[in-house]
Amino acid sequence: MKIRRFTKQGHDEFKSLYRELAQSIENKNGNIKNGYTANLKQKIKDMQGRKDNSVEVERSQDISNINFSTSYELGVHLKEALKDLSYTDIQADSEMWDWLSLYYFNIIFFEKMRGYSEMRYILNQDWKFKFRHLIRTPWFCVQYYGKYSKLLLCGKPFESIDWLEQYIKNREIREFTTLMKICYEMYFDKKNDKYKPGTSKGKPGGLFRLRDKINQFFRVYDLWHMDAKEIIDLLPKEFNQYKPKK
Repeated sequence: MKIRRFTKQGHDEFKSLYRELAQSIENKNGNIKNGYTANLKQKIKDMQGRKDNSVEVERSQDISNINFSTSYELGVHLKEALKDLSYTDIQADSEMWDWLSLYYFNIIFFEKMRGYSEMRYILNQDWKFKFRHLIRTPWFCVQYYGKYSKLLLCGKPFESIDWLEQYIKNREIREFTTLMKICYEMYFDKKNDKYKPGTSKGKPGGLFRLRDKINQFFRVYDLWHMDAKEIIDLLPKEFNQYKPKK
């Protein structure tokens, strides 16, 4: 199936339906399983089956509604499907990203997840919140960081793991792509395909400390013209436990 984009009416209908779902969960004291009633499940299914509320996105490739095991796998799939469209044309296309939320709703909305904030399914254009979107964010990370985005996207598609939250919210860090490779080499457990425990916070040698050191290095070195290995070699002994073995 080709990717589609909501019409204005279709987009309004989807937003209204999700808010009805969120309100139902609220009425059940935040219990997602109880709030996601059979009636609401049917409404989602019915909307997924319609084409009168959306139009096809030209030059998009076919997509599949399969059970992706991680957000990274989802991001790779979306990057391939959108490869012929320019970043500037689609990065803020709420109608497309939210149609994809509906299309993949069964894998990004799960009864045992911890949160159901609207911005996970309906794109918020505020830069502080747009990376909460469970569809747009995997696409962004994969097309921007490539395989190194596995560190940020190793959770289930319905999750937004702490590594992603802590890394992506800092604009300066987010745009320095070499740092993503550094983090991947130091903090990603390649054997188990997940991040090393405790590294996303203030643990000695972890992300917060790395961020501090990188900010210091920017005042002394031309980091934009250094590769990941050169920068890792500058890090003090505190980081030795995470440095790649030579």
